Amino acid sequence: MQPIANETPCRRRAFTLVEVLTVLAIMGILTLVSMPYLVKSIRGNRLRVATGTLVQAGRYARSMALLGEQEMKLTFDIDQAALLVTPRYAGAPPANSPEPTAPAGESDRDATPSADTNDAPPRLSPGLSINRTLDAVRIDYVEVGHQGRETTGTVTIIYRSNGRCTPYVVRLIDETGGATLTRVDALSTPNSERDDR
Repeated sequence: MQPIANETPCRRRAFTLVEVLTVLAIMGILTLVSMPYLVKSIRGNRLRVATGTLVQAGRYARSMALLGEQEMKLTFDIDQAALLVTPRYAGAPPANSPEPTAPAGESDRDATPSADTNDAPPRLSPGLSINRTLDAVRIDYVEVGHQGRETTGTVTIIYRSNGRCTPYVVRLIDETGGATLTRVDALSTPNSERDDR
């Protein structure tokens, strides 16, 4: 077989400068168009994570109350946007001890709008308590039973050893004004929804 005389060597084809600049321009435009959606998604994700943290803290308090057969406290620090779950008492109260009685004229409440001053500080194992600070999300208010809305200070919810608590509502809000409303009923069942007013 004889070689063909008219055969030319293969030429490599590269991208021209115009083609490269066109691709870069298209990528830049797509980035500019999608950036606001990405930022909005990240901000919305912070609110979803904070709402999930709130729900999980309540579930943890309920679980520990049931498993440990002792009352647990879920404390909302509104000013610091933090949640703290701890046992209510320094040690588990004796099984035969009576429930603390409320002063005359007041009903026994499962929650107090300020820090518990009658309870000794809990002595716990490090694994029993949790403390979470919400990232770029603040607690707008906590509403407990019929006590009204608290917008500053601390609010403590008591989870009883039978898993029940006083119904409460927590509104979380992020830096863009997006908000969620979490309602927890007497059986400690949470229900969260968007609350963009």
